[in-house]
This record gives sequence, C-alpha cells and structure tokens, in this order.
Amino acid sequence: MPRQDNEKGASGQCYNSAVKALNLIKQLLIGLTTIVIAGVVGACVFIFLGGNIQYEGQQLIIEEGAVITPLFLTPFNGTVPSNEPPIGVMIDNELLARSFQKGLSFADFVYEAPTEGNITRFLAIFSPERLPEKIGPIRSARTYFLDWIHEYDGVYTHVGGNPDALARLMKEKIFNADQFYLDKYFRRENVGQTPMEHTMFTGAIKLKQMIADQRWSWNPPAHLMDREATLRNMERYPAANKITINFGLYTYTVGYEYDAASGLYLRSQAKLPHIDHLNNKRIGVKIVVIQHVKSWANGDREMSMSMKTISNGEATVFQNGHAVEATWKKETLDGPTQFFDKKTGVEIIFAQTPTWFEILVETDKLIYE
Repeated sequence: MPRQDNEKGASGQCYNSAVKALNLIKQLLIGLTTIVIAGVVGACVFIFLGGNIQYEGQQLIIEEGAVITPLFLTPFNGTVPSNEPPIGVMIDNELLARSFQKGLSFADFVYEAPTEGNITRFLAIFSPERLPEKIGPIRSARTYFLDWIHEYDGVYTHVGGNPDALARLMKEKIFNADQFYLDKYFRRENVGQTPMEHTMFTGAIKLKQMIADQRWSWNPPAHLMDREATLRNMERYPAANKITINFGLYTYTVGYEYDAASGLYLRSQAKLPHIDHLNNKRIGVKIVVIQHVKSWANGDREMSMSMKTISNGEATVFQNGHAVEATWKKETLDGPTQFFDKKTGVEIIFAQTPTWFEILVETDKLIYE
C-alpha cells in the first residue's frame, strides 16, 4: 500500500461465476424495466454501473442495461457498497478549536486519546459513503493512532506529525494522506485570530478526489466483514446512564448521558454539550468503549508519549444504558483489537455506529452510574 486496483485469483473466479449467474437472471427477467437484486452472490457483492442505481435497506434497485463491477459492502453498516478505503482523520480537540470542530458526528468510529499535556485528540474514521462536506480542524500524527488505523486498512489523514510517527508512516503500509505532500486536498480556514495549527480542513469532495488520484483501492480485512452484534439482553448488565471520564484536566473531562428516547449517549466536554458545528447538533454515540492501556513518556523535546496497544488489558463497554465489564487484546499490528465479556468470555462485536473508543492511560479515571 499504496496499491492499485486489480482483479485476480479467487476474486476473479467469483466475479466470472457471478456474471454468469446474473446473465441468467437477466434472461429470465427480460422485458422488465427494473431489476432488484438483494444480498450477495457467493462471497462477492456486485452492483450495476451505468444505470440509475439506488440503495434501499438491504436491496439494490438497479435499472436495466448496465455493466457489472465487483464491489464490497462496507463493514460499518453492512449495506452501502464500496471499494474505497475508510478514511481516518486526525481531529483537533484543543479548547480553542472546539467552537469550529466539524464532521465528528458523521464518523462511524472515533478514537479519543491523550497526547502531550493530557490534551486529547481524535482519530475519526468515516465510511466513504458518509463523508461530510467539511472535516476538521486537522492535526498531526501520533504513533498509537497508527496502530488503530491499521485495523481498518484505511487512509490516515493528518498534517505532519512527531518524528517517530512520520518515520513509521514512511516504512509501513498505510495510505498516508499527509497535508505536507498532498496540500491540494486540504484548505485553511482562518477564524479570527485563531492560531494556524487550528485552521486546516478537508471534506468529502477533496478526500474522494485524493483517493481516486492516488488510485487507492481497498481489500477489506476479514475481521471487518462479519459484524453481527453479540451484545443482547442488555438488561442483565448493570445500569449506566451517566459516564464521566477524567483525562487529568477539567477542560478535558468527558461526559456521556444516556438518552433512552434515541438510544444514544449524548456527549459533553468540560460539562458543556459537545457540538458538531457542521450541523450544529450535539454528538450522540451508540456505543462507548473504555480501553485501559499502558503508557510511557518518550523523553523527547516534544514531550510525546507512547502506548502499548499490541497487548491486553481491562475495558468497559456501554450500550443501551448498561455497562459490560470486559477485557481487550490486540495480537498483531494489522489485526483487530478484540473485546470480551469478562463474565462469559464471549467476544463483543460492535455492529452499531457511532462507536467511540475512549483510550485511558494509568492516570485517567472512569466513573459511571
């Protein structure tokens, strides 16, 4: 990675078989003006291009007379077809930037973790079909965020980074969307006297054009493709309607309050509602995951830190107003971080979004009630 599109091996055989099957269906249905195809053919998903394509629920609505191209179902919701990679964006969470944060509420997965001085930063991961028109402010790379984007085989969008993070980006297989080298896909938006580091943005049009220009295509990791939820009958777990996370600074105290009507945890920061200023709505989260990790100071002039993400530890999962005490483990860089119900040992599959991962180091505190 970077990679270019190609069709070969088992996927090519699957494609040929699917073409034959669909041609047979087409002959049987000739005379109809619309073909409705539901589900998948074998292990592949195909849609028609060149006609009027719509997506409704679990069905592709496809008009007659089109060319078949193999595409994958996105793992985030299992419905929208795509062969584009998911897009991760490093988003600013400094106090100065919060009044113009944009796009966070559209992300499928968000990782919040502390950086220098206990100031947190977000890695927001978007499915390409749900990219908002504006995302930012965008900040620089940190090493442990690379460990999480590896799990999705996604694009990593950032503005420079610490030396150790940049060194990894040079040698590891990552779709590296660094503004330093791909500036035309970003833009600065000065807001009053805001310092320059809080003014970099991008959006759906620029990101999709970048992916096309770089010829980045996606082969979904196997662990993302089967996402049937395993957390059911949540009433058997302790109630958890209010969550408080202390990252060491009052301004970085995070709160979640469960709203039964929407089934979402409504997010706050420093006891103020956390607003996405793209749509001026409060951010609501379906699943909140607390992951405790070990950390250490790197001893460099940037005062950066590292986290032991390829490891195991304690976790808590919040969903539908209840808390599940859990454990986590990650065995390889490209492999998934897996979570397990501590009582039953059953793996917890997160099949609903938005899902937010709150990464806590030794000094951070969690309280829920």
